[in-house]
Amino acid sequence: MSDIQVRNDNGEVEEFNKEDMTDEQRSLFDDLLNLQQRCIEIEPMAREFADKKQLVDLKSKSLLESLRGIGNAKESDSETKTID
Repeated sequence: MSDIQVRNDNGEVEEFNKEDMTDEQRSLFDDLLNLQQRCIEIEPMAREFADKKQLVDLKSKSLLESLRGIGNAKESDSETKTID
């Protein structure tokens, strides 16, 4: 029985035994597991951040269009820039 199963992009599954790994491979594997766990933990926060950023962008655009529509905007040579 294998310790590790890896599914390739084409759907093929490769199996490996952790006991056959070198110390360096085990270290990299453990690092990978820790990073995967951290990604799982922060993914909801990342989604929330992306949603909030999108909301800020939409509200900013709405405000700018509203200000331009009522004649509050002064003509200038500068451009509005969004930093992503």
